[in-house]
Amino acid sequence: MKIFSRKKRAALDLSLTTIVILIFAITVLGLGLVLIRGLFQKAQERIDQAFKESELKVPPTPQDPFTISNNKLSLNRGQAATLQVAIYNVGTDMSTYLMRTLGDCEDMKDPVTDNAYFILTPSNAQVVPREIKEQETGSWGLTLRVSKKTPSGDYACSIRGYTEDEQYSYYQDFFVEVK
Repeated sequence: MKIFSRKKRAALDLSLTTIVILIFAITVLGLGLVLIRGLFQKAQERIDQAFKESELKVPPTPQDPFTISNNKLSLNRGQAATLQVAIYNVGTDMSTYLMRTLGDCEDMKDPVTDNAYFILTPSNAQVVPREIKEQETGSWGLTLRVSKKTPSGDYACSIRGYTEDEQYSYYQDFFVEVK
């Protein structure tokens, strides 16, 4: 009889071990799901913040066909900011528009190294022309990075949006304060 009681105990021990492993596995799975959900929520918040920062405060209209997302940037050396540039095609046909930066953002260079104080992405040479249908809006994203050697101060920059045939040409000024 003692033999049978040991077998029953072993069977009971096996059941307890199985139950403990199952509880442990469910706990780890639950913690993993909570961790992954938290990571996705943080990623979503960052994505939402990035879209909010790059949204146009004043979208282009037929009365004001050329807008940028921010007219005043305040940046530290080595820091970057994104501008959203948009053009409303007031013409009656599809037109190809280009975008170019002017002023201090294009011209200012370190006198010793001849490196630009402001690095634009895409640069003026890399900006892809956009075909914009009549009475519709087209946009570009422009990242402006301040070089670490840029002197502190205020810089005046402009963005020009224009058609390939120069029929339409618009300018929008913005200012960069380097701290």
